[in-house]
Amino acid sequence: MTTAELPKVTPVRRRRRQAAPSAPERRPAPRRRVRGPSLLGPTTIEGPRVRLGILWFLVAVAAATAGRWATALLWAGTAAVAASDLVRVWRTWGGADVRPGPQRLLAGTLAAGATALAAIGSGAAGAAIVAASLAAVVASVSLGRGGRPSPELMLGTVLPLVACIPVVLTVVVGPWAGLFLICAVSLYDAGNFLVGAQSKRPWEGPVCGVIGVLAVTFTMAAFQPPPFDGVGTWVVGGLVALACPLGQMVMTAFLPDRTSVAVRARRVDTYLVAAPLFLAGAWLVG
Repeated sequence: MTTAELPKVTPVRRRRRQAAPSAPERRPAPRRRVRGPSLLGPTTIEGPRVRLGILWFLVAVAAATAGRWATALLWAGTAAVAASDLVRVWRTWGGADVRPGPQRLLAGTLAAGATALAAIGSGAAGAAIVAASLAAVVASVSLGRGGRPSPELMLGTVLPLVACIPVVLTVVVGPWAGLFLICAVSLYDAGNFLVGAQSKRPWEGPVCGVIGVLAVTFTMAAFQPPPFDGVGTWVVGGLVALACPLGQMVMTAFLPDRTSVAVRARRVDTYLVAAPLFLAGAWLVG
């Protein structure tokens, strides 16, 4: 059998596998801007914040209506709790293992005593502030750790006095003035908490709080409570609206870190600047 007689075999070409369709290119996800700690401080939502806020407002209004001594008693306790909380935050900052000392008790006692004396009048309040500050300085040196002063004692004593004593003195000027201040700051706190707790932008809470202050100012301007007239009401109301967020910033500046949680001390942070300015306005108008 010759080669020519052999059957011709047609070569079979294998089909190339079709290339799998290329997956679409994934675009990198847009980077989300992570908001850093706010100058206004963190807003904590754990616990019955709303119920405690409403209860605090009702008690503060009732005390202002009752007069100077009931107001002094309430705000003396508030100053004591805030002073103790400030000392606690500073002494436990960074997980420092410090032995319990009398700093918290002493700061609370000095703050409460000076605030209670404000019910007598402005002269007694000034003398109480000076005496409490000097006592805090002496105690901070004597109770210092390792020969160094204990600055948290001085800070915890003086800062609540700046916020609480003007509230008592405002009620001494007149119960309507005290109600005006407490209602305006409380409405700011409520708006700031309800909106700012879940907000992505740090300015939304304060803006809503300022709206609450302006609502209280509008109501008070319609009644013109003594010692304010129409123009004076809007002036002090505008000062409170600007001073409330500024007080939050001041409190944050005096804490170890912007993320430091000092819930009890934060109860008076909006009064730090608003209460002294409001008291000055009430004195000027009266």
